[in-house]
Amino acid sequence: MVMKQLIKLFCPLTKMKRGFICFLICSLLVTIVSAQKRSKFPSANTTSKFGIFMNTLSLLEPQQAAIGAGLTYKLASRWDLSLELNYLFEGFWQGGDDYTSKGSRYIFTIKRFAKRHIFFYGMDARLKYFSFVDKQHFINESSMDTLFNFSHDANNILVGLAGIVGLRLPISKNKKWAFEINTGIGTKYRVVNRKNIPAGYKYYRHEVSRHYEFNTGQDVDSSDNVYFPSAIRVMYFF
Repeated sequence: MVMKQLIKLFCPLTKMKRGFICFLICSLLVTIVSAQKRSKFPSANTTSKFGIFMNTLSLLEPQQAAIGAGLTYKLASRWDLSLELNYLFEGFWQGGDDYTSKGSRYIFTIKRFAKRHIFFYGMDARLKYFSFVDKQHFINESSMDTLFNFSHDANNILVGLAGIVGLRLPISKNKKWAFEINTGIGTKYRVVNRKNIPAGYKYYRHEVSRHYEFNTGQDVDSSDNVYFPSAIRVMYFF
């Protein structure tokens, strides 16, 4: 089941997007292998309760960029809890077309660290909402009439849950500053609500769309598929 979802998600992606995902995963694996070979690998900050961070990778996301910050809290000696809030806007990949979007994203993460507080695994839960203006094809199945590049308003609600792995490295002598990278795999469910679509017309999936893959109704589309959450964070602990 998971394998089928992976194939369905990965095949329609452009070479650039597939390369981008593979680059993130390979970067993490190379970093972990390199870290394990170091005999005097420094342990991370284990005394601070609170910290703040920024996900620098969000600014570079090609499809939908984000800017924001997060808070992290030490629940126990090896458990961390974090909340990240982001404002969503057009990424550089969107700039060349008619598609525009804006919204917000909330990411809740819980992590369990190894003894030296470098490597961790955990769960990533996220909620994303954004509104957008797009041009797509719609078809009337009764009259077989098609509206080409019909401009319409819509909104998207996404809920995701994933398992993640990563590492956190101190980058200052007092260990107040740290660098964190993580990636993982999970499943997400989204509902796209299209507004002001003429009666009798449905979204016609003539090509793989950016944010939805199935035509399940006149105004509302829904889909669930596999996704790969990733983050590169710069952190400061108090």
